[in-house]
Amino acid sequence: MQKLERYCPYLFALLLIVLFYTQLQSVQEYVFYHREQQQVMAWDFDILCQRYHGVAGFSLFFAHFLSQFFFIPETGACITVLLAMIAVMTLWYGCNRFCHSFYLFPLCAIPVAFELSNLNDAYYLYQGFISYVLLCVFIAVYAWLADKFSLYARMVIGTLLSVLLFYLSGPVCLLLGTFILIHALLAHKEKWYYHILPLLVVALITVYAVRWCWLPSTRTAFSQDLYYNMLLSVPKTFKLSWVLLLILPFLFFATSKLQISKLGMRLALSVVLFLCVGTGVYALSEKDRKNTDILLELQHDAITENWDAILNNRNAYSQNYLVMNYVNLALSKKHLLLSHFFRYPQRDVQNIMVAREIDDTNVPLSFVFSFITYQMGDMGAAQNHAHDTFVCTMYGQPTMLKMLVKTNLIKGAYPVAEKYITLLEKTWRYSDWAKNMRKFLYNDKAVEADPDLGLMRRDLPDDDTMTSDTFECLIKTLETNPEDMNARDYLIAYLFLYRDQDYINRVVEKFHDTPALKPFPEQLQEAFLLVNNGNIDYCRPYGVSEGIIKRYAQFMNFLDEVERRGLNPAQTMRKSFGNTIWYQFMFN
Repeated sequence: MQKLERYCPYLFALLLIVLFYTQLQSVQEYVFYHREQQQVMAWDFDILCQRYHGVAGFSLFFAHFLSQFFFIPETGACITVLLAMIAVMTLWYGCNRFCHSFYLFPLCAIPVAFELSNLNDAYYLYQGFISYVLLCVFIAVYAWLADKFSLYARMVIGTLLSVLLFYLSGPVCLLLGTFILIHALLAHKEKWYYHILPLLVVALITVYAVRWCWLPSTRTAFSQDLYYNMLLSVPKTFKLSWVLLLILPFLFFATSKLQISKLGMRLALSVVLFLCVGTGVYALSEKDRKNTDILLELQHDAITENWDAILNNRNAYSQNYLVMNYVNLALSKKHLLLSHFFRYPQRDVQNIMVAREIDDTNVPLSFVFSFITYQMGDMGAAQNHAHDTFVCTMYGQPTMLKMLVKTNLIKGAYPVAEKYITLLEKTWRYSDWAKNMRKFLYNDKAVEADPDLGLMRRDLPDDDTMTSDTFECLIKTLETNPEDMNARDYLIAYLFLYRDQDYINRVVEKFHDTPALKPFPEQLQEAFLLVNNGNIDYCRPYGVSEGIIKRYAQFMNFLDEVERRGLNPAQTMRKSFGNTIWYQFMFN
């Protein structure tokens, strides 16, 4: 039984690893993938010095270094669980000074569990979690040194550790200073108030750090805001991980007054505490699961070109415009946009592309806009949206940097493309891709011979004017290159949702003698005939087939018969005509 008591914390640690891993992997899988996309980790001396040399630079560097591997499945969860267990074990060591009771070990997992829950918010930087782990390690180091030195030596050690943590991680040093004061109050008691010195020193340094512009603002210098998107405020619930860490020593100290002599009782209490903590972790994970951002999953599938995953996603039948932008992009990539278009809930033209004037600097919008406009053949817009996304992501966005490489190669801006390729060559994940793109530099023949780049170069108009009107962009692309079937399909899909006679007639009249409408898509023939009220004399010269004309007559006759019999036309006609544009226009 004594051995069981000794090894019980380690057994609980193993169980916590399993619990944390399963919850993180199931809830935050796509958050980890997203974090890999939040920086371009280039191994360039100038970039490294400029980005990581200041206050909290170490924690930022460590976070970016680890995040670059998160694209590998399960790596994010594994690394995060390992760091979380380091935090739990060091907290246990730091608090065990107040009460040598193994059964309190599960309590050390509570503040760490809340910190892991914070990570589910994609706006919370991984740097914040790294800083929290460093804080726990510094707590353990101080607890180990505190009992070996006298009062004044402890004050000096506490101050030095707090200042060092300030430089490495920023505001978490204030928690360390507070913990040192609590440690003196509960463990040493005599002249405990002397240990306010570390807290006062780091608070004073923090004030001057703001004044000397080492930190951006007072708000970020004294709170978790440094580890959060600077345009937003940290949710109040995020503070729980910090507050609970400071409460932990008091819980250990209070429990030390309890005299639980029976080993069985201590074992039973430890099991009960672990079950309570496990239940709490599960409840936190379920709360986080409900708040998971579906767009992160769609972004990852777009980046990895897993178009089938988008089409089979549980949210693919959503009424959300942005989700449908991804769905229609996936259909276009698989050349199924026309044939499978109405298998998904198509509402209006914003299903093709959300109105661009909503917010051009919104990163989720600019990200998908870059993909969509590239697929439409609008290189100017694709380049602009990629640039907006790259700039608005504080430390760069590698996928958008790849997009900038391609658009500049297509436009023949080889020096700019070379600059971006050189930057990507200094990364770990994207270096091979960048080296492969070098063959296109200053080589027009190679660009024009490439199936992707060559098609997009043929889409370039003579003038470089831009418009936010999706319809006009597609018209312009097809005027320049009527062989671009991706742009053609997007244009027809737009017409299906806009359902305007003038627009449909304009497209048919303009392109009926070009490769864009040869062969004439049957779906567009049906729409053309319908909006012109079955005017055969007008439609037949543009290539509407006799088969379509005959089937349209059958459709209208069946519709008259159904209405005459008082039946529900949408239900009655679905079996025979549900796959036609006539049915979709009338009943959807």
